[in-house]
Amino acid sequence: MTDLNHLRQAISAVDRDILKQIAKRKQLTEQVAHYKMQHQLPVRDLPREEHLFTNLIEQANQLQLSSQFVTQLFRLIIEDSVRAQRHWLQQHHASHNEASSAPIRVAFLGNKGSYSNIAVSRYFEASSQPVTEIGCPSFRQIVDTVEQRQADYALLPIENTSSGSINEVYDVLQQTSLSIIGELAIEVDHGILVKKHCELTEITTLYGHPQPLAQCSHFLEKYPHLKFEFVDSSSKAMQIVSESTDATIAAIGSETGGKMYGLTSIHGHIANQQENYTRFIVVARSPIDVSTQIPAKTTFIMATGQHPGALAGALQTLADRGINMTRLESRPVQGNPWQELFYVDVSTHVDSLEMQQALADLTRSTRFIKVLGCYPRADIKQCQVPSQVLATQPVQAIQDRPTVISRHLNAPLSSREHKPTLTTVTIGNRTLGEGHFMVMAGPDTIEDQDQLNQCAEQLTNRGAHLLHGACFKSSSNPYDYRGLGMAGLPLLEETARQWQIPVMTEVTHIDHLREIAAHVDVLQIGAANMQNYPLLKAAGNTTRPIVLERGSVASLDEWLEAADYILAQGNQQVILCERGIRTADHQTRSIIDLSAIALLRGKTHLPIMLNPCDGVTQACDIAPLAIAARQLGADGVMLNIHPHPTQAKVAPNQSLDFHQFEQLMVQLYQNH
Repeated sequence: MTDLNHLRQAISAVDRDILKQIAKRKQLTEQVAHYKMQHQLPVRDLPREEHLFTNLIEQANQLQLSSQFVTQLFRLIIEDSVRAQRHWLQQHHASHNEASSAPIRVAFLGNKGSYSNIAVSRYFEASSQPVTEIGCPSFRQIVDTVEQRQADYALLPIENTSSGSINEVYDVLQQTSLSIIGELAIEVDHGILVKKHCELTEITTLYGHPQPLAQCSHFLEKYPHLKFEFVDSSSKAMQIVSESTDATIAAIGSETGGKMYGLTSIHGHIANQQENYTRFIVVARSPIDVSTQIPAKTTFIMATGQHPGALAGALQTLADRGINMTRLESRPVQGNPWQELFYVDVSTHVDSLEMQQALADLTRSTRFIKVLGCYPRADIKQCQVPSQVLATQPVQAIQDRPTVISRHLNAPLSSREHKPTLTTVTIGNRTLGEGHFMVMAGPDTIEDQDQLNQCAEQLTNRGAHLLHGACFKSSSNPYDYRGLGMAGLPLLEETARQWQIPVMTEVTHIDHLREIAAHVDVLQIGAANMQNYPLLKAAGNTTRPIVLERGSVASLDEWLEAADYILAQGNQQVILCERGIRTADHQTRSIIDLSAIALLRGKTHLPIMLNPCDGVTQACDIAPLAIAARQLGADGVMLNIHPHPTQAKVAPNQSLDFHQFEQLMVQLYQNH
C-alpha cells in the first residue's frame, strides 16, 4: 500500500510544476504586452478569451474536471494576466519608470492593520521599489504629508458599497493641488476582534471607526447592550484592545489586521451587504500620462449655474458624446453656503477626442471645472462564459423609501405607451431581457445547507444564472413543511458567497422585507401576494430586482396593475413571472397560460418569465413547457430542482432531478 507521506510528496511535486507553468505563462504574458505595445493593440481581447474558456471547458470535460472549478481558476489567471499587461504597458508608456531603488513613501489613514494599510500593500505589491508606509490620523494630514513632500503618494478611501461616499475625502479634494493617479478596490470583511476568546454577550464596549460601525449597523442592532467608542481608524481600535487588560472590550476590523495585534475574530462577515468593498484613490503631486491602450477613468469637479436645467445640460454634454458617467457626487462648496460642487467619474481617457470636446463645452456652460486626474481603471470586466457552452456539456462530465412617482401620467408605468423600449434587469453580472435569456433554478423550499450546495453546483456547472429557494413556504395545508424561516437566510448567503451566484427567495410578509432584502440579490413575490398592496409598495422602496408572479385568478391587466404599485415607488426592476391560473379542470393543479407571454409583449416593456413547475402534476411535463416558453420569446424560466425529488419535503412531483435538469439545459440552449 502506498505510504501517505509519499502521496503528499507527489502532490507537492505537482504543485511545484503548476507554479513553474504559471511563472512561464507570466513571462509569455509580458511578451504579449510588448507585441501589443508595438502594434497599438488593446489589452483585452474578449472574443479570444471567450474562445479560450470554451476550449478549456471542453478539455475539463474530457479530464473529468468540474467546469465551475476550471472557470473560476482561469478567471483568476486571466485577470492576473490583464493586470500584469496593464502594469507593463503603463510602465513603458510613462516618461518616468520605476528604475530608482529609492523607497516609495506612501501616506495612509491609521497604522498597521487598517484597511488603508492593507490597500497600500495591494496597490504597490508589483513595485520593484521598497515601500515606506506613513500612518496618519486624518485625511487632511494625509494630503498635507504629500503636498509637503514628506510622502510621494497617498491612499484615500473614497466610497464603500455599503455606507456610500466618504464625504470628508471629497471635501479634502476641493482644497488640494494633488492629482488622482490610480484606484483600487479591496474587499472589506468586518469582524468582532477580541484579545481573548469570549462570547459576544460578554462584550460591553466596541471600539471602531464610524464607517465600519455604520456598515455593520444591521448586525449590531441585535446587541443593544453594546456601547460604541469612536476612534479615528480601525487600527487605533485594534491597538486599544490589544494594549488593554479589560476583557469586556472589542474592536471592529478585519481578521487580517487583527492578527497583527494578536487579536482573534469571534464573529465575522457582519457587514450589511454580502459584498462589501471600499474603493481607494491614489494621489500624487503630479498627474500621470496614461497609455491609450489601457482602459482609463477621468475624474473632474464642476460647479454649474443656479438656473433650472443647468446640471442636466452639463450631463447631456457627456451623453451626446457617448461618454459613460460612472459616478456623480455633490458636496457643498466650502465657504459658499447653498452652492454645490459636483464630482464626476467617467470611463474615458482625458486625451480622447470626445472628452476634450466635452471639456471644452463644459467650460462654456459651467462656473468652474477642473480635472482631478486621469488614471488606469482598476476594475477588470469578467469574460462571460457562454451559457450554451456550459449547458451543452456531456452529462457524464457533471458531478453529482423613495418618493412615489406622480400618477399624472398619460399611461401606466408598466405599459409600452409609457416606455416603448424593452426593460432589461441586471442580476449579478448577467442581464435579463431584450434577448438575454436567464435560467433561475433551485429547491422549491430550503431544507439544509447541503441541499443548497448541491443545487448551486449544478447551476454553476450547467450555466444557470440564479439560485432560488423559499425560506417561508406558503401553503393552504397547515400541516405542510413551512420552511426554515429566517434561519434559511444565512444558508442562502453562505451559498451565494461560496459559489459566487446570485440568490433569490420569496417575501411573504411585509415585516420580513427589510431583513430578507439585506441577504439576497432578488426578491420574489408569489402568486398569493400579487395583490398584497402594502407589500408591493414596500418592495418598491427597495433597490432589489423583484420577480412578481401572477395570481392564480388574476387577469393580465390586474397583474400589470400590481406591477405598477411597485414601479410607482421608484423601483423599475420588475420581472413578471407566469406560473399558472386556476380553471375548472381538476386534472391539473393550474393551467400554464403560454398565450400570456405573447399577449404581454404588446402590453408591457417589462421582462417576462415562466415558472412551469406549479402547473404540472409530474416533473416530466416541466421541460416541454419551459422549451415552449423560450420559443415564444420568454426572457427566462424558473425551475424547481432537488438532489432527490422523491425525498423533497415540498413539491416532490414538481421538481426536476439533476439528470432531468441537465437534459433540459441542453435543450433550452440548442440552436440559441
